[in-house]
Amino acid sequence: MDRFDRGESEPEEGLSPEYAFALLGNEVRMSILHELAKADGPVRFNELWSRVGIQDSGRFNYHLGELEGHFLRKTDDGYTLLEAGRNVVLAVYSGVLTDYPDRRMEQIDQPCPLCGDRIEVEVTHRGLARFCLSCSGAFGSRIVEGERTIAERGYSGTLPLPPAALGGRTLEEAYRTGQVLLNLRMMHRSCSVCHHCGARLTHEVDICEQHDLEGDGICDACGVMNGPYQISVLSQCTNCTLRMGGDLGYMLYARSPWMAYLLEEGINPVTATAAERPSWSHEVISMDPFEGAFRWHGKDDTLRIAVDDQLEVTDVTRM
Repeated sequence: MDRFDRGESEPEEGLSPEYAFALLGNEVRMSILHELAKADGPVRFNELWSRVGIQDSGRFNYHLGELEGHFLRKTDDGYTLLEAGRNVVLAVYSGVLTDYPDRRMEQIDQPCPLCGDRIEVEVTHRGLARFCLSCSGAFGSRIVEGERTIAERGYSGTLPLPPAALGGRTLEEAYRTGQVLLNLRMMHRSCSVCHHCGARLTHEVDICEQHDLEGDGICDACGVMNGPYQISVLSQCTNCTLRMGGDLGYMLYARSPWMAYLLEEGINPVTATAAERPSWSHEVISMDPFEGAFRWHGKDDTLRIAVDDQLEVTDVTRM
């Protein structure tokens, strides 16, 4: 059985965020959670005390008691983590709470999905920022993350990548790892599920009426690349602070017609990079109420999926 999946029931009462973080702000308590996470099963008091490595049993027992009930549970066989304790340890393992990777930029052997030339990636605290030296990218040259100005580089967004994902990987390997994480987020979003907390997402469609559908470069009106990026969708979580923007295709990524089409094209929807997926375009059918279509242009034909103002599929056509 996986050490993070033991099936224990959760406590009936929750904690306020302030109290929960106050409980965790102690080295001994974090060591207790860490040792239980590494264990293959419940750990008895004396063994856990020895693993944590403090001499005063009373002090150890006090900190153990503070965690009991919400972060860990005492059973007849010893102490074991509850889901809240596992999530704390996993967040620490990922590095998102404690690590800040060294910023560096490197050209990798991956093509820009817009022009085909090689791209550069930069390690940031959010993940891998993607740039092209030959085109304007999806968003042009701009200040990224409020930290530095990207001059003469076309910015195309940042792949999510926690610091731990950089360990033992080249930047090219990390790029593919970040793409997997982004693809999974796209699937969550397509199902209206927040990838952070699991709550429901709401979506708002925006159409840039000044978009140059035949042009390239960055649209002056919306700040996104001209051509296929006319329809964008803003998704917001109903529970946490998650906000995600993106084109209409993100909302269709986990829908059955698109998944089947990718597989027919020999493309893995989980691991494919943006450059490995078929080219695409938008179609505005109606402005009010909104109705639009997304087209994927495969090797032999085009898949067209039309949606209404609730982003429900109204038509699927192979052309």
